[in-house]
Amino acid sequence: MAMGAKTGRMQNARGLASKRLSRRKLWLKIHLWLGLSIGAVWVLMGITGSINVFRWDIDEWLNPVLVVAHPGASPQSLDSILETLRAAHPGRTGTWSLEMPRHRAGMVMARHFQTQSNGDTEVLFVSVNPYTADIVANRFYSDFGFLVTWIYDLHSTFFLGDTGSYLSGVFGLLLMVSLGIGVYLWWPRTGKFRQALTLKRHASSERLNYDIHKLFGIYGLLVLFTVAFSGACLVFSEYVRPAVAWLSPVYGGFNPQPPPPEGLKSMPTSQSKSISLELAMSIAKHVFPEAEVRFIKTPANTEGFYGIQMRQPHEASLFFTSTSVWIDQYSGKVLAIRDPSQFTTGETFLNLMWPLHNGEALGLIGRILVCITGFIPLILYITGIVRWLQKRSIRPYDG
Repeated sequence: MAMGAKTGRMQNARGLASKRLSRRKLWLKIHLWLGLSIGAVWVLMGITGSINVFRWDIDEWLNPVLVVAHPGASPQSLDSILETLRAAHPGRTGTWSLEMPRHRAGMVMARHFQTQSNGDTEVLFVSVNPYTADIVANRFYSDFGFLVTWIYDLHSTFFLGDTGSYLSGVFGLLLMVSLGIGVYLWWPRTGKFRQALTLKRHASSERLNYDIHKLFGIYGLLVLFTVAFSGACLVFSEYVRPAVAWLSPVYGGFNPQPPPPEGLKSMPTSQSKSISLELAMSIAKHVFPEAEVRFIKTPANTEGFYGIQMRQPHEASLFFTSTSVWIDQYSGKVLAIRDPSQFTTGETFLNLMWPLHNGEALGLIGRILVCITGFIPLILYITGIVRWLQKRSIRPYDG
């Protein structure tokens, strides 16, 4: 009787072990074929993402003319810079967006969006020396020679527009799935985590390749998963936002460029004259005295308004920030403000997606970390293919 019970337990144990093995083989196949079929795309997205983290620094390195050789004691007024822009491009009416220099030797980056006859939007970038108000460079977003925008589009849309953007989001979701499967396959069943987290010394080439694959995957897991998750949230914002709003109210938009509240307009009169850019900036600074001005948008038309985008010390995003002030172009009245310190939990979550995606949430260290992590898919892809080829060879290695 006892012998029969013991035999039954052994059979049950063998059955459970067999099921676990079958399950593991299934997940291993999914992990393998995800890597073989999409791995090259993940490599491309990772490397271009790493470049995007420091794209404007790279742009200055590639184009030294964009760095002021001898910064002056004080910059020219923003109104002088705007006059220069309008004189150089008289056919470009409407809103000019002026991005403040990112550092003392940086340029004012002016952007102008113009709809073409075919419906496409043409974006002109004008780099202006802030100390002389001289135009240094005129470039269009679509110019092949404008390398950083070319790489940005390759990363985010594969040059396929909205379809490519959705594809990048899907690939991000699949990367999260593959990472999850990788953790399952790596997880030590015997609880020997120390051994699972270290490289085996004096191992065979097969084991060394296997260890490199699993260790880069595990140590890069948190950053890779965060980047993939935040990227997918940005791509599928029209689905993520209502889902978040179901848990916490959401009134603002996503970074990097949240839109102004609806219905804002300036109130012109027969005696109306627009206030200066400098005065508009001063009014915004009075509302948020500790904030740094990052962008200024000029009025689009007679009912348009100034939009001042600023960064408060506590904001996670360094450049595309959420603190905003909208000002009547005639009276200087503050029409609306957006203060991230007053965001709901849902808005704060959504607002973190951009700085999490590019590492700005942790400052320079975070950006460097994301930049380095962007090369991990390349390592995983190479070691994964080598591992697959090893298992197909005459002397397969069972790790």
